[in-house]
Amino acid sequence: MSLPSAGSPMSMSMINTELGDGTFDTIDLKAASTTLGEGDAPYGMDELAGLSGTTAPGFSAFAATAGDGEIVITWTIANSPDSVALNVSDASNMGSPSELSTVNDGTHTQGSLNPSTQKYYQMTATNDGGTTTSSIINATSNGTSWGSIADFDLHLESAGSAESAQSTEKSLTLANFSGNTDVTIEQPNNSSPNPDLEVKIGNASGNYNSVKDEFEAIAGIVNETSNWEEA
Repeated sequence: MSLPSAGSPMSMSMINTELGDGTFDTIDLKAASTTLGEGDAPYGMDELAGLSGTTAPGFSAFAATAGDGEIVITWTIANSPDSVALNVSDASNMGSPSELSTVNDGTHTQGSLNPSTQKYYQMTATNDGGTTTSSIINATSNGTSWGSIADFDLHLESAGSAESAQSTEKSLTLANFSGNTDVTIEQPNNSSPNPDLEVKIGNASGNYNSVKDEFEAIAGIVNETSNWEEA
């Protein structure tokens, strides 16, 4: 623990204990001050008040990983903290944070989150050497998986050129949903070179109001209980 604060009684044995020396060892006040982090003269008992031979905690790892309805926070802290505090916020600057109840076991899971919920986290660790604050990290819980559409039957002639083909229309119902939806399209792997894919997405049959020429991370906006048609 730290040496007594200014104005409180302090013995030579207390200093030796803080230094990790024998109780009755001879003390060099200058060496003791330097060891405890006080490098400036004068080197007296008063200058040792409140100092500690313990190094403040340090974060070597602090991360957040998204899951279904949850976010898992993990950490590694050096120099044996006596206490930790994990705070969560909806703001990137950690405004109006709430403290999550946890212990220093290296992991905490915040559950019962709605799909696609973003949270920000920051942690403090304290021991006799001081308090260290981590960086701010964030993660977004996984979205709801509504399903997949298969059996698109498209064939282009091998080694051909200037060919095109269009599938039949497929649909997927997103019930009781609002917000953004990501549609991922898998690129065929048996073509060389790979064909260019165009995905048409809309909220009504034949009404493809979102047309993309990409084959992955196709995104759009849908309303509640709407159908997206894909072709």
